[in-house]
Amino acid sequence: PFLEEPNDIQCIEGEDAILTCKLRPDCPPVNWLENGKEIINNEKYIISMEDTHPKLKIKNTTEIDSGDYYLQVGKFSKKIQLNIIDPFLDEPNDIHCIEGEDAILTCKLRPDMPPVNWLKNGREIIHNEKYIISTEDTQHKLTIKNTIESDSGDYNAQVGKFSKKIQLNITELQMKISKDKRNTYMEAIESGIEIRQYVRVQVIGKDRVGKTSLVRRLLYLEDGKYDGKSTDGIEINRKCQIRRNDGAWFVGEVDTQKEMMRRIGLAVDGKQAKTVTHLVEDTETTQNKQIPIASTKDIFQKTENKLTDQEPLLSRQKNRETETLNVVPTIYDDTTYADNTPAVTTKNEDENELSKDDKMMSQTHIEKNPELTDNHVITADQITDLVIKKMDEIISSSKMDKEKKESGDLVECGIWDFAGQKDYYATHQTFFTPYAIYLLVVDIEDDIKPITHDEDDCTCIGDYVDFWFDSVHCFCKDHSADKLSPPVLMVCTGTDKFEKVKDRQTKYEDKFLDTVGKHTKFNHRRGIYFLSNTHFKKEDIDEINRLRKHISNIAFEMNYFAEKLPTKWIQLETVLEVLKEDSPIHVYSWDNLLKISHKNLVEEGELLAFLNYQHKIGNIIFFDDIREYIILRPEWLVKCFRCLVCDCNIEKRNYNLISPTTWNQLKISGELPDTLIDQLFQKEPELKFADHKTHLLNVMEKFDIVIKPQFKDTSTDKCQKSDSYYLPCMIENSSSYKSILDTFIPKSIDVSITPWLVFEFEFLPLAYFNHILFYYIRKYEVCKVKALYRGKAVFYLDELSKFIICFSRNAVSVQIWRWDVLEDNVYQTVLNELCDIIETIQGKLRHTISYSIKVKCKTGDFSKSEDRIPLKDVNDREVYFCDEHCIPHSMDDIRSSWFKHHDRYYRKPDQKGLVLIVDLSHSDIGYSSFDKQVIQDMQNLSNFFKEELKYQVEFSRNSMTKTEQQNYFMEINRTYLVENSQDYHSFICVIMGYGDEGGIQTTDIPITIEEIYQIFKSKPGGKFNG
Repeated sequence: PFLEEPNDIQCIEGEDAILTCKLRPDCPPVNWLENGKEIINNEKYIISMEDTHPKLKIKNTTEIDSGDYYLQVGKFSKKIQLNIIDPFLDEPNDIHCIEGEDAILTCKLRPDMPPVNWLKNGREIIHNEKYIISTEDTQHKLTIKNTIESDSGDYNAQVGKFSKKIQLNITELQMKISKDKRNTYMEAIESGIEIRQYVRVQVIGKDRVGKTSLVRRLLYLEDGKYDGKSTDGIEINRKCQIRRNDGAWFVGEVDTQKEMMRRIGLAVDGKQAKTVTHLVEDTETTQNKQIPIASTKDIFQKTENKLTDQEPLLSRQKNRETETLNVVPTIYDDTTYADNTPAVTTKNEDENELSKDDKMMSQTHIEKNPELTDNHVITADQITDLVIKKMDEIISSSKMDKEKKESGDLVECGIWDFAGQKDYYATHQTFFTPYAIYLLVVDIEDDIKPITHDEDDCTCIGDYVDFWFDSVHCFCKDHSADKLSPPVLMVCTGTDKFEKVKDRQTKYEDKFLDTVGKHTKFNHRRGIYFLSNTHFKKEDIDEINRLRKHISNIAFEMNYFAEKLPTKWIQLETVLEVLKEDSPIHVYSWDNLLKISHKNLVEEGELLAFLNYQHKIGNIIFFDDIREYIILRPEWLVKCFRCLVCDCNIEKRNYNLISPTTWNQLKISGELPDTLIDQLFQKEPELKFADHKTHLLNVMEKFDIVIKPQFKDTSTDKCQKSDSYYLPCMIENSSSYKSILDTFIPKSIDVSITPWLVFEFEFLPLAYFNHILFYYIRKYEVCKVKALYRGKAVFYLDELSKFIICFSRNAVSVQIWRWDVLEDNVYQTVLNELCDIIETIQGKLRHTISYSIKVKCKTGDFSKSEDRIPLKDVNDREVYFCDEHCIPHSMDDIRSSWFKHHDRYYRKPDQKGLVLIVDLSHSDIGYSSFDKQVIQDMQNLSNFFKEELKYQVEFSRNSMTKTEQQNYFMEINRTYLVENSQDYHSFICVIMGYGDEGGIQTTDIPITIEEIYQIFKSKPGGKFNG
């Protein structure tokens, strides 16, 4: 009798629920039942029939009405489930705001819910200029404009008979100012953009060359003599400021509160125009480039860059005709800290004295709040109270008087001292940045020798000066400049070891120029300095002063690494300041921080953008996919990592906690059992690593430090994820390729072995070894527990094939062992997969590195560079002569495996095409960019690619110089074809402009097709080959 299946019903408590179904005509009478009992028509239950649709209406539903109902027709029946639901998805947060701000009350409802009625003190609120009622998806908002103290009270969000209370608390401004003045301050805080300047100095070099001693001397700490203690991990010092007008250094405590007052004041003073003019006039070079203003939306884009001459950023701005990609700067590095160290200032006689207020600033101490120093849990309300108190003080003191403008001449400077132990090299790359000045510290007694590719062991690579220059060179975007960025200053220590110091200096410099000077990377070096790290004579003092001055000059040239940030983030920085400086905790929960943010009118999306930014600059550790906690101090995480890796040094091992047997097992297999982790964490119990063990391990897994592999049990042929974490960087078992081959392939078994596929790099940072290895461990099954070695690993490709990946200096090599015929596309898949991994890592670390794909005979030494055959030669020859074996080899093995379909591109289901349409026909070079035909052509192209080919279309119609155009194309290439190359199967660039055989006209000089082509042409083996 039923023509269709009835639908289950969801209903809000208090509403009427209607249950119905469609029957065939002329059916017998129906009965409605609940829990086996027939329902009688009454005031609660109304039974009716409309055509062929029987209906049961349940009036004024309550929670007890939920359950299973049956519609019975003769012997047939159908079930309808009724669910009475709460329309609210979560509990709304109470709101705390400052008088004059807009208060935003929000609640989240289930989809398809009726409108929310907002009430205050039981009276319904009507939408008007004061109260703005809005809905965005499931978020329902009440915005109260320009709040006053009387707006405080209880508000209710009502849906049907359900209601949720939200309490609004308004804090009155302590400073009595006019309404207009107050609105100006609040607007600056809420929606302004501030230009921040910050100098980051990164001190790098191998172990025990005097890096820590150098940092102490730069900061005027005692005499800077070496005390025998090496840096463990990273030491970050933020107690230094540089004066813009003369480059003088001032060392001592940074008054965070006063700095925030100055920043708000700058945002308020003429809004953005005066701020930009003030900073540009004081700091720009003779080119005096203007700094465009970015919107807050621009700041949150994933494409990012610094405010330098070399590096423009993409920003999308919609207009009615087209989408434009503008060149604007982005956020990068800015940190503000306070410390309780006494202030120290420079003692040079020719330096100007700081103002009285600035001296007071250097001596200001932020006392730890006694309420937050106990062991009890720090609540969001406690933090919020402190944040509100500090923000009130900041707002009430933000006046643009002369003294504050003078203090604005100081730019904060942070000095990062990186440990030289090899254990840290891979993790250091996470904190390296293209927006810093690097001090490379070396011992003048050490010999300089070039790195060779033909070495299997990478553990001593830090001994090579080449290695450190290559590590910095990875960040270089423009290789054609005379001075490459990031800048490097060499500091040579150990002059006290030689009687004829000048002779040794000359010999060292000559050797350096002979080894490194012929390479492009040498152009990163801006100067060289010679010091003793045990004596501190007048010549050393003079050299340190010259080094400080040189750092200041480079910072000036780089415009102090200026960037743009939302002024509203000052509130969030205040939260971090309170957590870092007024409390003893190392981590803070996401839930509590989100509550604090809501109380300060910061939405979740903006909080995530702020935390991700703070993570990128190294101020905190935060991943939004494991957001349970925020690690407030990166040094704490580094110390945790140190607990796990540094026990290879006998001096640091605690035999009372760790047995030699357990430690030996870690070195052999890399296994890190749970009990061993607990024991290692006990080395520094005061840091309370065990309290956050799960989160710490999750974070270290994100950094590719620890991992739980999937091992395949050959006896049962089942795969099982390991119960223990593994720490591959601690494995000392470096079995030879031959011994590994004998382990996995008995001589009695016939197996086919492919030639070596080799990715050969000009330079491969150590971090890539970890990232590539961890990718394969996550995706593939490890053959057995003992299949992880130092620099090598064996995985299952499928049931009848395995592959081995081997790392050597500046090369990654792969070989497949197969017991059956593989499908043709497997080889190409493995090759493309490794290309994709490398491109992803480049985007993550903001690197530019080049490599070539080569092959080598299957029995050859993968670590030796000779006899590797470039890709371009595979199809040109039938045989090749192998010097290693002194015999010719056929190309058949190579053509039937790695390069059988090397010219075929495979489109993945989720990929799309990308087309960039660039209009260079600008009116400022004599042509009209608004010509109707140009616009029509662009529209036709857009429609064709969008509608016919389903491509993603991007436009650019900017007036640019040749250099700006090149930078723009470089950023397009990095953003779309490197960082996000996995999203696209092809790329097309269409350029519309005027020119001739000499090139396309820009606003100054032409740009040639070849110059454009070279920018977009990826290195051999890349996804886009040109």
